[in-house]
Amino acid sequence: DSSAPQPATALLGAADVFDLQGTVYIKVDVPGLTKADIKVRVVDGNLQVSGARAQDASAGANFFHVERQQGHFTRVFQLPATADLAKITAACDHGVLTIAVPKADIVSTRAVAAPIVTSGEDGDGSLNAVFAEVPISVFPKPSLGKLVILDSSTPIIEAVKTLAQYHVLAAPVRDTTQSADATWSEKYLGFLDMVSIVTYMLEKLEPGAPEDFEKEAEKVAEFKSTTVGDVMKMSRVGPFVPVDFESGKLLDAMFLCGQHALRRVAIVQVGGDIVNIVTQSALVQ
Repeated sequence: DSSAPQPATALLGAADVFDLQGTVYIKVDVPGLTKADIKVRVVDGNLQVSGARAQDASAGANFFHVERQQGHFTRVFQLPATADLAKITAACDHGVLTIAVPKADIVSTRAVAAPIVTSGEDGDGSLNAVFAEVPISVFPKPSLGKLVILDSSTPIIEAVKTLAQYHVLAAPVRDTTQSADATWSEKYLGFLDMVSIVTYMLEKLEPGAPEDFEKEAEKVAEFKSTTVGDVMKMSRVGPFVPVDFESGKLLDAMFLCGQHALRRVAIVQVGGDIVNIVTQSALVQ
C-alpha cells in the first residue's frame, strides 16, 4: 500500500493487497461504482485509483438522515520495483475492483504508464515526481515543542481550555480504551475541531452571546460529563488517514489534503504514535 496504511473511506471501500504466483493483486471495494466511474493509472511508479461518486437522482429530496457521500476520491498504492507496468490489468465486477500487477524479471524504469480505465481527463502528473522526492520528515515539529493530543475521556470543557491554552485549532483524539501498543487505526478517533466543539457548546448555552464564555460554560454540568469521545461519536468526523514518518512523502500529504479536503495530516511512526502534524498551509508554503 502507500506510505501509510489507509482505512476505508465513505467514498472508497477497504482494500486487500496480496501476492499470488508472481502477480500482485489489489482488490478494492467499490460498491455502487462502475468502470466508467473509476480511473486506474500508474503515476511515478505508484498505482493511483481515482474517480467520483456522483450525486444520485434523489438530490432534491427532503432528507431526514444522510450518511452516503458523493465527491471525488483518490487512493495510491506503492508498486513493487519489479512490476511489469505494460501488463497491468483492471476489472470492476460486482462492486469489487480487481487490479492484477504481474512482476517482471527486471526492474521497470518507466515512470508513467497509460491509463487502464479512463473516465475524463486531468493532470498528467508531471510534477508528482518532484513532490514524491520530498520526505515528509522535512517538516519541522510544532513551535510549541510538543504535540497536543486529547484523550477521549477528557471532558469537553477541559478540551476547549487545552486547545485555547496552546492556540491550537484542532487536535487528534486518542482512544483511551485502546492499549498502548495498538495500531494507529485503533488508537486514534480523528481530529477534534475547536470551531465545531465551541459551536456545539454555544448551542447548549442560553440564547445570546455570553459575556464570558468560559464562566458560563463552567455552569453547564453537561460540559463536564460529556467527553471528547462522546462528541466524536456524535459528530461526522472525516477520515483519519496518517502518513508514515519514515517513508512518507510530500506527495502523500498533498493527495490526502486535496482529495479528502483535510486541513491537517498526522504523521505516525511504526507502532502508531503521532510524531508530527502537517497543516494544509504548511504544505502550500
